[in-house]
Amino acid sequence: MPSDLNNRVFVAGASGVVGRRLCRLLVEDGWDVLGTTRSPNRTAALQAIGVNPVIVDVFDESTLRRVVAESKADVIIH
Repeated sequence: MPSDLNNRVFVAGASGVVGRRLCRLLVEDGWDVLGTTRSPNRTAALQAIGVNPVIVDVFDESTLRRVVAESKADVIIH
């Protein structure tokens, strides 16, 4: 990985079936993972696998734009 990266990835849908598995793999590979969920009830499960949860509805465009920009992620996965 190039040295100018901060090793941070933003995963939309992190609490879904595919997202959870992907997040586990990314955490195991050393990535700082920020993952979205619409449900506050799913944040503990994300934290348990090493993900920093972000509660946001992908249909709330202004909030989604803000959290993506604030994440300063090198990679965004949807």
